[in-house]
Amino acid sequence: MAVTTTHKQIKHHEKEFKMINQIIHHENENTALKVINASINGFISAQNVSSKTLTAYKKSINYFIAWIRDTNSIINTQSDILRYKSHLKEKSLSSSTINAYMTAVRKLFKYLESIGISKDLTLGIKNERVSSGYKKKPLTSEDIFNLKNSLKGDDIGSRRDLLLIALGIANGLRTIEMTRLKVSDMQEELYHNVLMIEGKGSQNREKESVIIRDEISIMLKHYISLTGAKDDDYIFTSLSNNGRSENKPLTTSAVRYAIKKRFKAVGIEDIMKTSHSLRHTHAHKLLDIGASPLDIQTSLRHKSFSSTEIYIKSRNKHKDPASLKIEF
Repeated sequence: MAVTTTHKQIKHHEKEFKMINQIIHHENENTALKVINASINGFISAQNVSSKTLTAYKKSINYFIAWIRDTNSIINTQSDILRYKSHLKEKSLSSSTINAYMTAVRKLFKYLESIGISKDLTLGIKNERVSSGYKKKPLTSEDIFNLKNSLKGDDIGSRRDLLLIALGIANGLRTIEMTRLKVSDMQEELYHNVLMIEGKGSQNREKESVIIRDEISIMLKHYISLTGAKDDDYIFTSLSNNGRSENKPLTTSAVRYAIKKRFKAVGIEDIMKTSHSLRHTHAHKLLDIGASPLDIQTSLRHKSFSSTEIYIKSRNKHKDPASLKIEF
């Protein structure tokens, strides 16, 4: 979708747009880099997307810049864009990653076209085909057993990481949902203990209640007693003194790193097993105990059933074929 730009905005950025045009056709490498570095902020500021997406765009555009610099390329035709795409494929990047890098380049050229600076040289370039199957594996029973045994210590680090893993497997929490949990999100209802979960997407969304098992409730209360966290404090923070005293929640990358470290410690080194495998394991276990597809959708908090179907299809691939039940 082209960016709608007013006449006033075009005039305001006219000098910058001319500089962008120069980078596309300039043969002097040093000047070209100066031009694009000075100009790309105008493109970024015009994008009405989340901060996370903006960061991804910046990373992708910077990679595009580096390629222009390293190859001394002049971007005049669609063939030049296709050369860049071929370069990405030669780096053995996944189809999803290639498409993400190319999306930023498409956005850039659509933007330039919308304000009359350059033709959209990406028009008609197709995305790489991405497999519709799920890309993560669930944990095996042996994996889970080994993880639990390795985290029997009563130190804060072991308690924290055991909880992260337990909430992922038992309740299917996403890493972002873990990082947003506060002590006040632990509540007692008539028959159950619950966590008030703030799902993925923008913060300050309406929270959903998720029933937790008694043993996980006990683990949470014990961990909170070890950290000394108060009602409005985040449950999961950095283990450093500053992290706890400043009440800074763990980042999603920190959660992924902590889980990956625990996996590696017990010999789980399959690249298809990551922090998201915990949620994947949750779905598989629900299917194993005969939960209905609707129950699984509810437990995973999917808005669309098509997302749930991916988990179900993945589980069916791992099941023994019916032919193995035929005795001879």
